[in-house]
Amino acid sequence: MSPSYTYHLALTYRRPLAHNWDFFIRPELTGTGAFYWDNANTLEQDDYHRVNLSLGLESDKYGILLWARNLFDTDYRTGAFEFPGSDPLGQAGGPMTFGITFRYRF
Repeated sequence: MSPSYTYHLALTYRRPLAHNWDFFIRPELTGTGAFYWDNANTLEQDDYHRVNLSLGLESDKYGILLWARNLFDTDYRTGAFEFPGSDPLGQAGGPMTFGITFRYRF
């Protein structure tokens, strides 16, 4: 139940704009190597990679962010198990998700 590897790469680009506002963009790439969900090594999770992206505007007090998780809708499982005499069951990982976040700092 341990992947052969994991990684997380991220890069943030920030550019100052007028009136103390900054524009930023942050792509992220995460990966998990193949592994098995059981001791008999019969329930395998193939390796998978996900892309996340956020961009937005920030000031000292305010922020607005647009973000996407699992941008390419990668299919993966976050858990799996098998009952005797039945097919294996698995919990699907998060689908492609978009959102907007407003921030206020005080």
